[in-house]
Amino acid sequence: MSNYFFTLFIRILVAVSGFFVFIVSSKLFGAEGRGIIGYGTSLMSSIGLLLSFNLGRSFLLLTKKNLLLKKQKLPKFLTLHYLLISIAIIISFLFWFLNSHIKNIMDFNLFCTFVILIPFYLWSVNGSNIFATLDLTYKQNIIIGIQRLALIIFVIFALFFSLDTLIIFLLIYAVILTSGSLSEIISLGRPSRSNIKDSNFGYYIIQSKDVHIDYLCFHLFPFFLILIGGLILSLPDLGRLNFIFQMINFIFIASFVASLRIKTYIATKGSYESIELIKKLFLITLIISALFIFFIYIVLSLDLFKIYFSSFGNLNIYFLISSLSVPGFIAYQFMYPILIENNLIHLSMKSNFVLSVFLITLIYPVLNYYGFIGAVILFCIFYIVVLFLQLYFYKKLTNLNIDNKKYEFNL
Repeated sequence: MSNYFFTLFIRILVAVSGFFVFIVSSKLFGAEGRGIIGYGTSLMSSIGLLLSFNLGRSFLLLTKKNLLLKKQKLPKFLTLHYLLISIAIIISFLFWFLNSHIKNIMDFNLFCTFVILIPFYLWSVNGSNIFATLDLTYKQNIIIGIQRLALIIFVIFALFFSLDTLIIFLLIYAVILTSGSLSEIISLGRPSRSNIKDSNFGYYIIQSKDVHIDYLCFHLFPFFLILIGGLILSLPDLGRLNFIFQMINFIFIASFVASLRIKTYIATKGSYESIELIKKLFLITLIISALFIFFIYIVLSLDLFKIYFSSFGNLNIYFLISSLSVPGFIAYQFMYPILIENNLIHLSMKSNFVLSVFLITLIYPVLNYYGFIGAVILFCIFYIVVLFLQLYFYKKLTNLNIDNKKYEFNL
């Protein structure tokens, strides 16, 4: 459990630094500035998600407990990441030249600062999974800790010296985050020196099909809310929506960290042999998530907060409504590594695909009619449906025979 709590500490540091960036940037640039930041980061994050091909999950799926296979495939996976980062950067610039709407939100120089974030967003999808599969989360946590401390120091200076030039703020922010991600990749070793034809890159991407589509369908929905919201909502409302998502992401930390530990268990011992540890993780995650919800709600209800962030309006009720998404997120983070282990991830992929496509088609009409509150409601509906889907998968697993034993969780 010591690794779990250290990882939890680092991920809380990530969230605190991100929240600190949010507070300071909101103070320096207001709700409209946060709307621009939210749109730009959502765009780059979406590109990173799409082109990550979820190779981290694929790495776990292909290697599991095979140490020799991990050593053989790691260099090729690193090479593929460098290639995908380059492609993602090219696609980002093509998006700028082919999309007229984004030019109304930001100029080209500001757009370039967001492009610097591409390596960070692409690697953040896969990095934690690869480190967890290799049981090297401690090494990754050290790098992330240094990165986030540097970010906090920068934000303090930005606040102290009233750095109100958005492009400079974003440039330093992007350089710090991307430098940390590149350091993580480099720390894992040298990439493969074989040429592309001999590296079986196509095979790895094809093998990641189910896990990648599942990941995209689960994680891209909030980004679609932001991106489509940019066409309908005002920039202040877009900033408020981005604020709520930031707060909910803070609560998601505990379940994300628990999921990393489950992947390590799968990669070293298997989930069935680690079932007691998984039970403890589940209870701890529920308690920590509930405490986070209570704490954030109290903070948002304070008069001091409302005065300091007067341009955001009253958000505590909307946050409380959005927190209905937490149980669904927890259930998904606990279930999908075990579904991967048991070669059942295709079930999650198909259900999440249908759910996300259906709700994405509703975003424009709902936001056009209900505005900001419509986006909050759609966000909650997505995760509530996910919760019921995970309960169905759980029931299916409990009826699955493995080595003539029932896969009983009894959580």
